[in-house]
Amino acid sequence: MNELVYLVEEWSKDKGLNNADPTKQFLKVSEEFGEIAAAMARGQYEELKDAIGDTIVTLIILSQQHGLTVEECLAQA
Repeated sequence: MNELVYLVEEWSKDKGLNNADPTKQFLKVSEEFGEIAAAMARGQYEELKDAIGDTIVTLIILSQQHGLTVEECLAQA
C-alpha cells in the first residue's frame, strides 16, 4: 500500500495537484463518494471497486494538500 500511496503522491506532484485548491479537491472527494453510492445502488461490483479506489486517490491528494499523509490521518482515526 505504501508504494501505491507514494505513486499517487508523485502523480499529483507531476500534475501540480499537490499545490491546488483543497476546496476543489474536496469537491472531487464528494463526487467520487457519490459514485460509490451509485455503484452500490445498482449492484455494480466493478464500478464500486473503481469508485472506492478513486475516492482513496482523492483523499491521498487532499491530505497532501494540507501537509499531511494519508497514513497519519488513518492513524489519527
